[in-house]
Amino acid sequence: MKRKLYFNLDLTLTEMIESFDECFVEAMESLDVSEDDIDPELYSELFFDYFGDLKENPRKKALDKYCERKDLDIDSEEAVRRYCNKELNSVKPKENLTEVLEKLSKDFRLGIITAGTTRLQKDKLEKLEILEFIDEVLITYQEGKTKAEILKDVEDESDMTPIYFSNSELDIEKAEKAGIKTVYMEFANLGKDPSEKVMEVSR
Repeated sequence: MKRKLYFNLDLTLTEMIESFDECFVEAMESLDVSEDDIDPELYSELFFDYFGDLKENPRKKALDKYCERKDLDIDSEEAVRRYCNKELNSVKPKENLTEVLEKLSKDFRLGIITAGTTRLQKDKLEKLEILEFIDEVLITYQEGKTKAEILKDVEDESDMTPIYFSNSELDIEKAEKAGIKTVYMEFANLGKDPSEKVMEVSR
């Protein structure tokens, strides 16, 4: 039986041509919002208030609150649509992503555990063209659970202790708390024998 190896998605398997903040700025500019009324830091704060609690439509709720704070009259649903399109268009795979995952899939059952809204995360995975190597995709909004809860579930359900790979320190802390072995490193550092590297550095 192959051991399970899960990956974080955003900024672990992907890179952003433009940052999340830049995507927000461009979406607002496309709706003719003035520069003085564009505050990505405020939007991010409002978004994570809803996102962290898995509230429905977190981007729309955050934008509605944002518009209320800024006294803006824009279509928040259209703003969300434009933002999501920009985020999706900014996503690109890490170098050699497909080749490395193909190698790893020979030795592990691969999965994705990602915090995100369902449609956008699925669209990213489709764009990356890696699903043929992935056995399981767990998205927080689709599962109705936080990443910490999902990590605990996969540990409880696995015969062999799974491994979680991320370049996010917060992710690693959550995985270790759930009793999962972790690989805390950049994807590019997996090298020519990624399976051997995973087993070497997992802790």
